[in-house]
Amino acid sequence: MRTMIAIVAVLVLFAAVVPAQAQQKMKYEDYLVELEKWQQREAAAQERIAGLEEEIAALESDIAALEEEEAETWQSIYDMLDTSRDQVDTFHAKLDDLEARIQKAAAMSPAELYENMELLDELEAELASLEARPEALLTSSVKKLDRMRSTLAAARSKGESYEPPSKTHTVIRGDYLWKISGMSKYYGDPMKWMRIYSFNVDQIKDPNLIFPNQRLTIPMAVDRKHYIVAKGDFLYSIAKSVYGDPFQWRKLYDSNMQALYSEDPNLIYPETIIKLPGR
Repeated sequence: MRTMIAIVAVLVLFAAVVPAQAQQKMKYEDYLVELEKWQQREAAAQERIAGLEEEIAALESDIAALEEEEAETWQSIYDMLDTSRDQVDTFHAKLDDLEARIQKAAAMSPAELYENMELLDELEAELASLEARPEALLTSSVKKLDRMRSTLAAARSKGESYEPPSKTHTVIRGDYLWKISGMSKYYGDPMKWMRIYSFNVDQIKDPNLIFPNQRLTIPMAVDRKHYIVAKGDFLYSIAKSVYGDPFQWRKLYDSNMQALYSEDPNLIYPETIIKLPGR
């Protein structure tokens, strides 16, 4: 193939020169002299092509030797890590998939991240599982894992910095929790008065007794460190849901005795906002 290309190139050059010289009448002897020159050039080109082909063959041999050496080196690395090329490829595919999901989570707004901290926990657990694999020791893997760990940390920080919206109500004469809770600018539902009481228990000793000029915080949402009691809830079930251990109910009771508005741990009221210590 290379020989044919060289011959074509010589003929093209010859074709370009001959028409220019054809403007003058050329004697047969002159033609033979010119032809001999081009034949010599062609022979030189053929010789040069042969030399280049030898160089190419030598380079291809060197490349093959280097590739073989590289393959042997990688195989020794795989043997050392007790893995294989296929396992490494599978591992990197998992890394790419996880990184895409981490980046998708990191693109959430602070409020969305705040509501999806469990998702970040799951992604971190999956990342830790991959970090424990022997393939994680490869340089290419280390860079990806470090990048994902950094992205996750930034996402968690953004979510934790979010503060749920709340409003402030200054008590005036004639106010009471039922009335405040029913205001349209707050809950529009008087039955949620326990939210206001339990969230402001530090300054409300008796939910039936509030005073003018008291500034009450009206939580419009709660963070992960709080829980709004729903109908049918009891401390045992909440502890099981939050901590995965129903016997942690005592921790909830001890941290929320006044907010629960009852000395009986079996009696808790819907809409009460309780603290979740240790979360």
